[in-house]
Amino acid sequence: MTLMEKEFYVTDIKRSIGLTGESTFLIVEKEEKLTKADKPYLILTLRDKTGDIKAKVWSDSLSQVLGGNVGDVVKVSFEVGEYRDIAELTVSQMTPVSNINESDYQLARDDVDGAQLEINLAKWVDAVRDFHLRNLLESFLNDEDFFRLYTTYPAGERIHHAYRHGLLQHSLEVVNIADGLYQLNPDMHRDLLVTGGLLHDIGKIYEYTQDPLGVIGWTVEGRLLGHVVLGWMKIHHRISKEMPENLVNKLGHIVLSHQSKLEYGSPVIPKTREALAIAFSDKASMDFDIAKSLRLDSKDGDAFTEYNRYLGTDMYLG
Repeated sequence: MTLMEKEFYVTDIKRSIGLTGESTFLIVEKEEKLTKADKPYLILTLRDKTGDIKAKVWSDSLSQVLGGNVGDVVKVSFEVGEYRDIAELTVSQMTPVSNINESDYQLARDDVDGAQLEINLAKWVDAVRDFHLRNLLESFLNDEDFFRLYTTYPAGERIHHAYRHGLLQHSLEVVNIADGLYQLNPDMHRDLLVTGGLLHDIGKIYEYTQDPLGVIGWTVEGRLLGHVVLGWMKIHHRISKEMPENLVNKLGHIVLSHQSKLEYGSPVIPKTREALAIAFSDKASMDFDIAKSLRLDSKDGDAFTEYNRYLGTDMYLG
């Protein structure tokens, strides 16, 4: 069977206000709503490997929507417009398709090399000299199922590093930033920083589900416990009885406090320098990935990116 070729990608569409055309996209969100005149319409989030874009199907086009639910790839006829200075599609026709190249719809970044990330991961693990922490890391990374998920999962559904290999990319960024803080404070426990940085977000593997096209869902335990607590539960289960209690407590504190504030989802706030370093590095990695995504999504000639509620600002492109 010949695979359907995509004609337009989201990145290009966002820079092409006024364009009309046809292309295929993955539906990642679908919501039915009513206008002020009580007419039904659809709000969609459509995706391909280059990003997401909002789309609307107005009531007079609903008869041309021949199916399509979250997780389906659909062929749409569209016109590119703007809403509040952000590109979005008006869809006039939509039909599910099946003869697709899956990689066209899995979020990815051209500047992220999964193989190189795995090499960098191995170097950091090799740098850990503490016997107990090294064994803990190897117990995870020698688990084939864990390793496959850890090295391919996104770090989140939407906010930051929300693309293939994003979790590993984010974890390595956290370790690199924290190691810079270690260079300024060399009496910190470097092995604890590396281990905490690499494992701080592994709860996301158990918090989320992910279908073959990368659409994120939630597990029951993820919704009830959240990734911070889940991560520490999975780590604690693998810790050897020989690991010193104080080291166990310090590692647990790093994982449980890495969101930095109670209102952000951590049950405790950082109380050690190593925990402060990981919480700071986690936030820095997140913020800079958001800023990078904003720049990538900007249109030629823009002076500023669109506003981002997590950063609380738009970003200057000059």
